[in-house]
Amino acid sequence: MKLLDDQLLGPEPSGEANRIMSVTYSPNRIRAYHRHEMGRSWIPTAPKEAQDAKSIEIRDLTAEYFVRNLPRMTLKNTYLKRWFPTQAVASSYSISGDLVEIDLDQKPGIEGVCSFAIKGNLVRPLSFLDGNALIEIAVRDHFSFGRRLRIYHNGHSAARLGIQHSARFNSVTCASSDGVRTRFLYRPNQTGFQMATIYVASPSNLYELLKPDHGGQVIRWVHALKPDFVLDVIPRRSMEWKMLDHGNAYDHGIIGAEVAYAIASRMLMTDQLLMREPAMGGSDLVSRDGSTAVEARMLAGVSQKDSTYFKTEVRPHMQQMVGRLRRGRAQKAFGRGVAILCVRLGERRIVAMIKEV
Repeated sequence: MKLLDDQLLGPEPSGEANRIMSVTYSPNRIRAYHRHEMGRSWIPTAPKEAQDAKSIEIRDLTAEYFVRNLPRMTLKNTYLKRWFPTQAVASSYSISGDLVEIDLDQKPGIEGVCSFAIKGNLVRPLSFLDGNALIEIAVRDHFSFGRRLRIYHNGHSAARLGIQHSARFNSVTCASSDGVRTRFLYRPNQTGFQMATIYVASPSNLYELLKPDHGGQVIRWVHALKPDFVLDVIPRRSMEWKMLDHGNAYDHGIIGAEVAYAIASRMLMTDQLLMREPAMGGSDLVSRDGSTAVEARMLAGVSQKDSTYFKTEVRPHMQQMVGRLRRGRAQKAFGRGVAILCVRLGERRIVAMIKEV
């Protein structure tokens, strides 16, 4: 292909050293995105599908044009997580100002939800990396926390979705929604996978809180830990039981944090709590003014419980949680600390022990 003079590209965008271009190769109308450094001659490299092109059309690539021309994106549950759909398909995309929306359909539906949307605000200009144009959006949740996502596309191949993990963005393999959580299954390396959770609604109504109804022996084991008060907890949906039965430490941590939120928001400080997902580290819940911190934990094993289990497994967890809160208070990180330890006593029984520090 011949060298193209910059003058053929039209006026140079003000203040930009690089230019992202959309090139359409005819007669097959194959589109490809390219980056061109201004002030130099340019050879746009045609994709294989367009090697017999007779002519090209060139235009500046904008975020609006990029979003409008994204193809359908199929995300598959390759790790066979039981509470993810078999697949989720990004069927349409829209952009209004700096707000980007991705509409997805999931099969089968999860807790009656068959379609959902991911919405986020653009946080950087349209960029180019490793042969792909990309946009980056910040998705905020019910608690004002969130994650950054990227959509990558070269104009003609399949688009990709990435999620921020530390300083990197990793490929999302599947996404799902159960009406309360939007979750992403992603691959941080070649061999493993991780999950990220964004709350679209409060999880407090997912759990029923009851006065404890235990036999005398269990009561003695529980009260030997000297909690301030005790509650029975019953998840209302099958989703949360599946997470307890088949999940890993992250899934159990999610349940523990949500139970703690249900207890604390109803009994301690109404709606003044913010809940972090376990992967974020630090206290699981903090008050909006930072004066209160809540440590949460879930012991989800269903092996036979006895006094030895409570002494060797449950007590150390409670001591560790209380110790962390006491250190935080001593350092004046917060003024009030609450430890909420959940223990699964049987197939369908959870007891929550609450201790204020």
